[in-house]
Amino acid sequence: MPLTDPAAITAIRDLMQWHRDQVEFLTAVKESSQKNVILDFPDQDSLELTEEQSKGFRLGLMLALDFIGELPLDLAPEDTQEVH
Repeated sequence: MPLTDPAAITAIRDLMQWHRDQVEFLTAVKESSQKNVILDFPDQDSLELTEEQSKGFRLGLMLALDFIGELPLDLAPEDTQEVH
């Protein structure tokens, strides 16, 4: 059955985009983390993690990506109509 409620279609699209953005961000951070991770905070000094702390940081990123996983919903082609 096609989804016809424009608000529902918009909400699903927004959720799908949010999920893509989170996966993209976590993946980019994981790929850019080097041997020793340096965390930059807006109103504080930078914090350089030790090698062991950096391993834990990368492990946390991998766990976060595993936890967020694949979004278990999608829009069918008939639901991808333009919403006004």
